[in-house]
Amino acid sequence: MDELNIAFPGDKPQTFFATPILVAGRWQYVNVTLNESVDELTISLYKGDTVPQPSVRDETNYYAWQYTAPDNWFPLHDYGIDDYLNESTCSRSGNTYSFCIGVSQDAVGGYEWINWTLEITSGGEEVFSQAVVIEKPETGIESKTGTLIFHVEPFTVTNLSSSFGIHNIGNTPVEITRVSYNKLSDRISTSNIGAVLGVDGSSKHDVTVVTKEWPPGRVIVEGTTTASSLYWFPYMGIMYAPSVQVSIPQIYIYVGHSDYELEEMGNGRITFQYERNIEMSYGEIRNVTAYICGNGNITVSLSSTNLSILRVWYDEELIADPTFFSVRSTNTSEHVLTVQISAEKPNVTGYIVYTIMVNEHPYSYVTTVEVNASVSTGQQKGDNVNVATAVLIASVTLLTIFYILYSRMKYRKK
Repeated sequence: MDELNIAFPGDKPQTFFATPILVAGRWQYVNVTLNESVDELTISLYKGDTVPQPSVRDETNYYAWQYTAPDNWFPLHDYGIDDYLNESTCSRSGNTYSFCIGVSQDAVGGYEWINWTLEITSGGEEVFSQAVVIEKPETGIESKTGTLIFHVEPFTVTNLSSSFGIHNIGNTPVEITRVSYNKLSDRISTSNIGAVLGVDGSSKHDVTVVTKEWPPGRVIVEGTTTASSLYWFPYMGIMYAPSVQVSIPQIYIYVGHSDYELEEMGNGRITFQYERNIEMSYGEIRNVTAYICGNGNITVSLSSTNLSILRVWYDEELIADPTFFSVRSTNTSEHVLTVQISAEKPNVTGYIVYTIMVNEHPYSYVTTVEVNASVSTGQQKGDNVNVATAVLIASVTLLTIFYILYSRMKYRKK
């Protein structure tokens, strides 16, 4: 004999420490390649290493099938309702004979796997004998990717794209039959449904989310994928293809401005976005922007440390007293809170403290401002102007003094 392999259709052979594996309850090919063609070939499977007596043979210990020229395939042992041979998919190509066979799940009993023997004969003479392992069928998949994280600006409609992978961890090929989500099903599309995963195979699935005009917040979507086992044959006359369902990576959509912290207040009814950390130069004046959204009346108090708050605007309206003011927020758009600050001390850490009252509950958030020693461009220009002015004044003063002294000396001579 030239070659023997056992495999699912279109898949690679499985081995257990170099011993071929046959999975119970599934159709598989036993491919036998001989050095020369024959008109009759028989393959037998029996439990252990001793052929059982005919009187005790059943699905738990013995199977046999035969090929005869030109194209006849049939079982040699009758087990009634099941003959464990799929004649329509058996074939011969040259010196290769492909038997599409299966064994009952009773062949492994209550074990995960068990040792059997595969014997090949032709014309009553043994051609080859090989130890094989019959395994209990296992259908299993797992996700290969972590959480899919997306970012979208508030009230913006766009397409968000990413992907996740599925890995077959069972000993049987599977087909990905379904991917479902607990929300936004009409806005999420997933590719490669119907992908077939061989043993230890993987598939990639592209995910596209069409966003709505969402206000600031977080959108979290859970999903599952379903895979069905392939090549299952009737068990005790009943056709049942098992399936397995697992969670796929969570979809996390951050609706907010880039590099801004997003906080939810009042059970998520009001959102506040602000910058956690910024840097400034000594002498610099800067407008720091925050965003408020959601329905309700809120009260805001602003304070600072090592910084000066010069002006505050809410939706471009100047606030008379930034230390305590009330405003109205809606969820149809973002409301802009602008705080103008001045860095008047070098090499210090400054703080802007936002205290927001929602439903009589205070929430506090802090922007940390690192002020470095370098003078801002505007401050440098101002200093240069001051120096030039001082030089000019000094020059004029000296000229005036020289003129007065010269005049007095001139009149004395007269």
